[in-house]
Amino acid sequence: PAIKALLGHRDEQTRVAALRALVSLDGAESLSAVAEATSDPSLEVRKTACLILASSSDPSANDALLAFARKAKTIEENSLALRHCYSRIATGKVPESDRLSVLEKLLALSRRPEEKRLAFPELRKLATLKALRMANSLLSDPVLREEAADSSVAIAGALKLEDKKTKQAAIKIMENVIAQTKNANTREAAEKFIYKH
Repeated sequence: PAIKALLGHRDEQTRVAALRALVSLDGAESLSAVAEATSDPSLEVRKTACLILASSSDPSANDALLAFARKAKTIEENSLALRHCYSRIATGKVPESDRLSVLEKLLALSRRPEEKRLAFPELRKLATLKALRMANSLLSDPVLREEAADSSVAIAGALKLEDKKTKQAAIKIMENVIAQTKNANTREAAEKFIYKH
């Protein structure tokens, strides 16, 4: 309780130190206090809170980082929160069952292509029809088009096409890739997928 009281101190460095001290205290209450600190008037306190959330093993830290990205005062803060979320996915701190929904939220909150681009490696690892659709949705962004096309082809190739509906959806997406990509290798890979299936 004494440490949490210091989060209301007028001195920025005292609040930062209090946040760092909270790391040693496990529990939802401590994490909640760190999440609240993402609304602090001080940029340094907000950044420290974001870093603590990123390193937390608690799955609820994902929601706190997404909320921070949503309410970010600047593009830089939005980017910081999103990059920490992507890092949590890459390091296994986001349960596999939650990864697609977290990636979907990250893409919706991304204000720049640089952050959207970070989704591609994770979508490739998941290799589901939903992951394929998410990669395909980024074909409309001229900055990301070729990466989206390449990722779509890679995901489609890794899909388990156990039913006709999944196969038809994947073929339709490959047709979209062929129509959008300027890369001959990507186009050829999409054509081979369609021919094979």
